[in-house]
Amino acid sequence: MLDADELIRHGRSAVRRRRSVTVVAAAAALAAVITVSAVAAGAGPSGQHHGPAVSPDPTSTAAPSPTATGTAAPSPTATASSAGSAPVGVDVLLTGNTIRTASGRLVTIPNPGGGTASDATGVAGGWVVRSGGVMDFHSIEFLTEAGQLKGFQPALKGAPVGYAADGRSMGARVGNTIYVFDLPSLEVRHRIDLRSPLSGTQLEELWLRGDRLVARFLAAADGGPGFSGVAIWNLKTGASTTSPGIDVRDVSADGKLALLATERGSGPGVTQCLSIAPIGDSLSATGKKVCGSG
Repeated sequence: MLDADELIRHGRSAVRRRRSVTVVAAAAALAAVITVSAVAAGAGPSGQHHGPAVSPDPTSTAAPSPTATGTAAPSPTATASSAGSAPVGVDVLLTGNTIRTASGRLVTIPNPGGGTASDATGVAGGWVVRSGGVMDFHSIEFLTEAGQLKGFQPALKGAPVGYAADGRSMGARVGNTIYVFDLPSLEVRHRIDLRSPLSGTQLEELWLRGDRLVARFLAAADGGPGFSGVAIWNLKTGASTTSPGIDVRDVSADGKLALLATERGSGPGVTQCLSIAPIGDSLSATGKKVCGSG
């Protein structure tokens, strides 16, 4: 199940983040490359398509929340200052720690650990809520559709997290351990102990796709010890591999393809490139690239 539209959108976003001027031709060529590669990989159609939400925050996206027995791709909940300004047809996080669901029902977030909820991500059976974070690490908790707030064990305080495409599991790093939680039960399904060099490296982003966990790490900017690249764990076998120097920007919903970003040269003449690569037990940046000067 490949969400090519999502990969295209994230690919264009990655180009814009790393260049001051968008190269239109490169973006169009990237779309063609992704389409051809999707067919070559034999990926089937995706059932996870979510367009941008109408929101006071133009960077926010949202989708209808899952029901207690259904599934939905994890999606940030839109934000609004009042019910009157809230978009219709999406879940909206209102001021006052309240979520207005796509159906119009109001769900109160009772006493979140960080005080004030800053965002909520719709997942299976409810929402993952972040709160606080201005003067302290934000708290991460689970809000059921019935309005019950539950804490994860171990507690998640400022933890980087990532979700499965169907919203039924979530990964989070606590110290030098990555926990994979089942949603909505919050049971720990997997525990991954990070060893050197990953143990001393910042986790930038992670994706749960099928039986694999893909994580992007970034070493300290001061050139100290650490690892920059991607690590892949097979959650069935426990095997893991690291691929240094690989910059993953997104992973398809079925976990078969990864969107990679690379640079050629340095300084004002640096060239930004995007490519897609099949995901096995490891990743390689070889293959056709779409590039544009920045």
